[in-house]
Parts: sequence; C-alpha cells; structure tokens
Amino acid sequence: MKPAWFEALYASDPDPWRFATSDYEATKYDNTLAALGERRFAAGFEVGCSIGVLTARIALRCDRLLAVDVAAAALERDRLRRSAADVVRADAGAAGLA
Repeated sequence: MKPAWFEALYASDPDPWRFATSDYEATKYDNTLAALGERRFAAGFEVGCSIGVLTARIALRCDRLLAVDVAAAALERDRLRRSAADVVRADAGAAGLA
C-alpha cells in the first residue's frame, strides 16, 4: 500500500488499529517485551511504529531507537506520545524505504 493510503487512514482515525486501547495489542506488546528478556540494548529498530505505543515501551530498553513509519501523521502522534530525547524517529518515505 502507498503512504497516501496510511495518511488518509490516520486522518480519519488517530488510532485505526486501537493500539492504545486494545487488550489484544497490550498482550501482544507484553509478550514481545517478555521475549526480549530484561536485557538493555545499545540500539533498536522498529519498522511500522505507527503511533508509538510499542515504541514507547521499547525505548525504555534501548540507548537509541530508530522507529520508522510511512505515515507522517502516525509519526507525529508518536512524537507527541513521548518526549524521550534519545529516540530517533524517521519518515520511511523520506528515507527512501517506501
């Protein structure tokens, strides 16, 4: 799908997949973090970070985190969600990844 599709989706709904409120997503995020163990990472990379719900939790375990998404609207919501200075956000489209 093209980035414009995701931009339109986020324009109509700030959390179209209910990442922030879904019990299913919360359990999935808990399981993802449990699989990582208690380790701390020098660097992390999250593809398709959307509005940053999982990103905020992963960032607590990383010295640096590159989180990318094709939708600028989603990245803006991610930025507003967190203020972690050591987390880097990128637009996949601008980076040539879309």
